[in-house]
Amino acid sequence: MLFVAETLRQAAHEAGTDTTLIRNWNMADKRSLGLFGFVFGGITAAVTLAAFLLVYAHITGHLQFADAGLAPQVTMVADK
Repeated sequence: MLFVAETLRQAAHEAGTDTTLIRNWNMADKRSLGLFGFVFGGITAAVTLAAFLLVYAHITGHLQFADAGLAPQVTMVADK
């Protein structure tokens, strides 16, 4: 990551712009990125689980979609 900051600093210097902001520019730390990855991974797992349960219930006959044009409306069918 130091290479990226150094490359930006060199490009700014060659362009004649102020490099003060680039010198003080800190990269995101690994702890924060790990936290973001954990949160987004949890959200992804929850959505995947919900989709799996919905498809499973539809395949086993617990859920039946009344009409393709009315997809948001779901009819619950009781077990026989």
